[in-house]
Amino acid sequence: MASLQLIVAVVAVLSYTVTVNADITELKQTCAKLLRVPAEDLERYLRSEYEEKHEDHCFIRCVSILNGMYDDDKGVQFGKLHGAFGEGLTEEEYTEQAKTCVLSEEEAAKEDCHCRKASREMSCILKQYLDRKKTQQE
Repeated sequence: MASLQLIVAVVAVLSYTVTVNADITELKQTCAKLLRVPAEDLERYLRSEYEEKHEDHCFIRCVSILNGMYDDDKGVQFGKLHGAFGEGLTEEEYTEQAKTCVLSEEEAAKEDCHCRKASREMSCILKQYLDRKKTQQE
């Protein structure tokens, strides 16, 4: 249940903080076309409603790739993420924190699904961001 909440939160935060390369709605519509998402699923995605399903993980991966925050070969793009999630931290400080979310080589070798790998890492990064925001508000 916690991972589902993180997935929902990942895209919710991306929806309002990320304007790095393009409008998030346009990216979601592009991913829907690329992944041949059924209309009813696209409606959910446009409302930032996600489930713990393979298709939803792949959609999150697609949006993360298109907005430049994730790459299957290079992994998490810390510089781009710093702009969206690194508020109050230098890029170096942010990168050090976010690196703890990246799967180790051993974990990555066990993860045979690119969609779940991307979703896991992006969810962890978002959780760090939300925890930091919560701490700052206290």
